[in-house]
Amino acid sequence: MRRKRLVCVALAICGLCPSACGGDDGAPGGDADAVDAWPEDGADRDDAAEDAPPTDVDARDGESLPDPCGNGVCEDDESCASCPADCGGGCLTVWVADSLTRVQPLDPPGSTAAAEIMAARNEYEAFHVVVAAPAGAALSQVDASVSDLVGPGAIAAADIRLYREHYVTITNPTYLSPLPAGAWPDAMVPFLHPETGEPLPGGRFEAAPFSVPAGTNQPIYVEVFVPEGTAPGVYTGRVTLTADGFGATRVPVMLTVRDVTLPDRPTLESNFGSMRDVTNVALYKDMMLAHRIAPSYVDGAAPSCTSDGSVDVSTAAPILADAIGRGLASAMLPFWEDWPYADPRGADRDAAVLCLRNLQAFFRDAGFSDRAHLYVVDEPNDADRYQAVRDFFAMAREADPETRLLVTEQPWTQDASWGTLNGSVDIWVPLFQFLDDPRIAAALAAGDEVWSYTALVQGDVALPHWEIDFPLVNYRATPWLNALGGLTGILYWTTAYWSSTGTDVWVDPDTYQEETTWAGTLHYNGEGSLFYPGDAVGYDGPVASLRLKALRDGMEDFEYVQLLREAGRTTEASTILGEVARSWTDFAVDQADYDGARAEAAEILEGL
Repeated sequence: MRRKRLVCVALAICGLCPSACGGDDGAPGGDADAVDAWPEDGADRDDAAEDAPPTDVDARDGESLPDPCGNGVCEDDESCASCPADCGGGCLTVWVADSLTRVQPLDPPGSTAAAEIMAARNEYEAFHVVVAAPAGAALSQVDASVSDLVGPGAIAAADIRLYREHYVTITNPTYLSPLPAGAWPDAMVPFLHPETGEPLPGGRFEAAPFSVPAGTNQPIYVEVFVPEGTAPGVYTGRVTLTADGFGATRVPVMLTVRDVTLPDRPTLESNFGSMRDVTNVALYKDMMLAHRIAPSYVDGAAPSCTSDGSVDVSTAAPILADAIGRGLASAMLPFWEDWPYADPRGADRDAAVLCLRNLQAFFRDAGFSDRAHLYVVDEPNDADRYQAVRDFFAMAREADPETRLLVTEQPWTQDASWGTLNGSVDIWVPLFQFLDDPRIAAALAAGDEVWSYTALVQGDVALPHWEIDFPLVNYRATPWLNALGGLTGILYWTTAYWSSTGTDVWVDPDTYQEETTWAGTLHYNGEGSLFYPGDAVGYDGPVASLRLKALRDGMEDFEYVQLLREAGRTTEASTILGEVARSWTDFAVDQADYDGARAEAAEILEGL
């Protein structure tokens, strides 16, 4: 019995292993088989017990110490099941779901009792812990905490963040949505203030502790960051849940840290637009960088041109350097069709050309000219707009041959009467629906760059459309599909469109409507909105969406493929890509496929 008890204590799963620890647990998966995840299949549990910390055995002579149960303190190695005298009465019903699973309020309990994840250094990895209230009674004062993860080193609890997943209600389904209306988890309400680390003061919606209505679920998003310098190996710890009338319920966590480090700066470039009327906009842009995507520009990180085309870089240079150091992937030149010059193709052309030359020189001096782009004409759809593209391309080449002109258009002409843009675009940005066309590969072969672009729901329903009531995997799959096609960036038009419309996205996520003659009003839930305004939870800054978290996972996944390619392992990279992404309408939908591909890539990288 001593060996069995040690395994249970070392993994902190008393609440999930009553046969080893005593007690009776009503949580899903609450049986002796819950420890089967550790040690590895085929290993001897007695050997694992010998290696476990001697929690209840005197390290000097191996004699058993008195069981602490009954001392009035719920120890870390005790739970509601193993020691109800110290840890309270019954156990909460909890289970674990992978990061791509969205648990709705009335979903039946799952059977996974422990979290098992893998990550590289400088990577985030997450899972959901779901709390279910009994059918006849609500839960109150529900809270959660995390321990350090301990292994060859330690990952501090401060590097593990908890979020209550706020449900938003879909009333008007998105056009062509394959999912039903109803409540979907999306807004990630942080347990702690993102800036201060202190508990949030409260708002319309509670962070923690929180309540769970009778007979419903409440998922918690557990996000682990693996700092650079973390030793590779297996780390274990626990999530502890409490509630009024219930004892401490433990959920074991096992993290495998691979001997791989992801780069600070994303390889995949991006432009996720600007935002209007957002309070503390700098905090939103900081959160974008933390999720490996770039705003159109970081405020103050580029100089403004004067009327004669000159610039003063003294203020902007240190701001840009700081943003680059925090993972800025790309930047748009601060130059529009009507600013800083009213007529840049006509009366103000000389000043405009000098302005572009000076802006490009500024980014070159910062070592960032290959990540800067000029984005002036959006979705050209007539002869005049096509001519504008050609005019700005000529200006860019005259200013500096390295200036890259980006245009949201596919590399073929929609109407022959408009002329061609071939030879006048550096970065093509077609919608998802065009990216499997062989003319994309032809543009890449000609030396052009291609990014991907999504807006609304255009094209085949099987495309990875970005709306709340489309599969969450769409966000994670997109960077893989970019890697498959040799695309080098992603463009999205904005991340906080609710700030322009006044929509209360906490209550109604229908952020964009389109009037049509053929189908009436079309709805797009979450369109242009990857953030929620934090004032609803007592924080004057951004609240991330679950969709943003999935996108960041995909951006991190992209780096595994890129590291293989940089190491000359292109065949293996292609094989692994094929396990996840086949085309823009054919890609993996299960978390296990993404985890398996990452693990396979990590194993190859560790062997280099």
